[in-house]
Amino acid sequence: MALIKVTFGFSRSEARAFIILLPLIFLIVFSEPVFRALLLSGKPDDFDDARKLDSLVATWTWDEPSDSTTAIHQAALFRFNPNTVSIADMDSLGIPSRVGLRIERYRLKGGKFRIKSDLGKMYGLDSSLYATLEPFIYLPLNIPKKEFPKYQSTSPRSVPSPLVKFDLNVADTAVLNSIYGIGPALAKRIVTYRDRLGGFVQSEQLYEVWGLDSTVVVRTLAISEISPAFVPRMININAAAESELAGHPYMRGKSARAIVTYRFQHGNFASIGDLEKINLIDSKTFNRIKPYLTLE
Repeated sequence: MALIKVTFGFSRSEARAFIILLPLIFLIVFSEPVFRALLLSGKPDDFDDARKLDSLVATWTWDEPSDSTTAIHQAALFRFNPNTVSIADMDSLGIPSRVGLRIERYRLKGGKFRIKSDLGKMYGLDSSLYATLEPFIYLPLNIPKKEFPKYQSTSPRSVPSPLVKFDLNVADTAVLNSIYGIGPALAKRIVTYRDRLGGFVQSEQLYEVWGLDSTVVVRTLAISEISPAFVPRMININAAAESELAGHPYMRGKSARAIVTYRFQHGNFASIGDLEKINLIDSKTFNRIKPYLTLE
């Protein structure tokens, strides 16, 4: 005990407790090997279960992938029209549900598939899946060109009647919707933008409608016109409130506020050109909005 006290710096009571605990520690540490050596007969085989599982796996028959799955899938395909096919049938064709819902929403908004490749443009549709479905799509590959009957004159003086164009500032959504490439949503958007402008004064303004494809604009302008006698809705810059000025598509909120402030500080505008004295209105903006402004 004295040796333990000197070696470890224990007190008398700590040295006595150390002598009692040391045999217990050895007993706990070596009890498990002694238990295995004395009570278990033979060496336990920890890998017996693993060997049994390996033997079972060896008896299984693994089906190698073949073209049979593709053949079955091809056999399940059927002709369909993407403009009328149901969501359930799209699922049977292997079209993902999210793409099927996207197609359904597109149709509800007035969208229409006119040729086969239109379906391949749907976001989320895999190109390999489209290649598989393409032979079964009940749509033409291309839009056939319309063949107009040749004009047959009944008299030497008869001539074909000229094409009657519609007025772009008078046309309603029904007229615009009849143009190929313009659905109900785009037709409504054109009318809304026209009303915000106060009417189209130049045909090129149709390009400013958000979402309207340039090809559709060219097609629309070919069968429409702006009457030379048309007068747009005018804004009186000497009386208009800031909110009225800022509501025009060509006018920003800061520019509208600057006009009202200038008018308050300097009095009424003597000419439309005085707007160019305001730093926030550049020449491009001035030229665009000038046809819609008046002094009275």
